[in-house]
Amino acid sequence: MLYGHIQWPKVKPYNDANLVDIPFLGRLLIEGMEHPTALPTIPPSLETVQRIEDFVSGAAIRSLPRPTLYERYLVASNDSPLWFADAAELWLGCIGMAKLTRVSYVGASGTTPYSLGLRLRGYRWLRRQVNSLKSHRIVWGMTLAQELSRSRGNEVVNDWVPPASPYWLSFKGRL
Repeated sequence: MLYGHIQWPKVKPYNDANLVDIPFLGRLLIEGMEHPTALPTIPPSLETVQRIEDFVSGAAIRSLPRPTLYERYLVASNDSPLWFADAAELWLGCIGMAKLTRVSYVGASGTTPYSLGLRLRGYRWLRRQVNSLKSHRIVWGMTLAQELSRSRGNEVVNDWVPPASPYWLSFKGRL
């Protein structure tokens, strides 16, 4: 699947392309495979998120040459499409939510202070991903965002996060 042409989805200018592309790639890899949805097939952990971060390695994955993309996939997933698909959705929830709680927004046009409107728009987009993909893994990832941000020493702005958000939950020790 990674050796041929990939028709990447369109990305809105305010979205980080990797937040769209990595879960898309995960779903593409398991197309036609039976995939359990009720329980995680991976532990919701920062180690899992970090393996996908290593896969990304600071690059927009849609711009990578196919051999590089494939090589990174093999290293990150041990050639397990199901693992990668699950981890990609966990990563989306964690990284997506962690980015929304940063002090500044980093976009194509540079770095600017986050406005409440921009945070809420990003949060609604992330919640739509949960609904459209019917993925509990994204929700589990959202629960890891605080831990990730703090482990990286990032200042966290979370007074805007809705009280009922999965962000406030923690799955530590529950799975």
